[in-house]
Amino acid sequence: LVLLMDVARFKYPPHWAPLSLLFDSMKSLDQSTGKHRGFILLTDREQKPFFCRLKPCKEISWFSISEFLNTELSSSLRDLNPKTSNELLKDLYKIVKEPRKNDGYPILSAYSTFRKDFGNGLEESHREVIRSLVEQIHLHPAFSVLKETYNADEEELILGFLVILSIPSEFYSDSIEQMNEKEKKSWEDLRFTEEHSLIFNELMAIRTSMME
Repeated sequence: LVLLMDVARFKYPPHWAPLSLLFDSMKSLDQSTGKHRGFILLTDREQKPFFCRLKPCKEISWFSISEFLNTELSSSLRDLNPKTSNELLKDLYKIVKEPRKNDGYPILSAYSTFRKDFGNGLEESHREVIRSLVEQIHLHPAFSVLKETYNADEEELILGFLVILSIPSEFYSDSIEQMNEKEKKSWEDLRFTEEHSLIFNELMAIRTSMME
């Protein structure tokens, strides 16, 4: 449950609502804009990822990442035509790992990890957060699917896992809509991270930096 604190308290007192209902209400379309209502995340300080970092990259511009999300991602998924939630997850990993059509560089190459780049140079508090985050990732069902499917080192799998789940599902909604109801529910379960607070915070931070 989520405690809702409406700004018009004189009309709508605070009340508890199921998280799923709140999520569905944010997906509703605003008639004046034709867009989803969405949400705004406010924090008391700038939130940065702990594990995944955007690295200075001459080969891939942030404009090209935006172009990839808006056009190439959905096009590539149409070619692969995933029918199940597991197939969609595997195909997304394959797409971010493979060289892009227009410049030959994979999207994943625009990202790196603090653990790889700085190693023991990280503060102990930072390393402790990474250790706890990795523990949560190991328990996540989506990571288990990737680990069972791809013979890659752990750092790359975790990086791929985080980048995939940080991509808003609106960018590949066509693939989701083609699934039957059982697989749609399965996909929502695979994407669910709210009970893993460190994963959720990491994904929100990556998504914010991706859209900057």
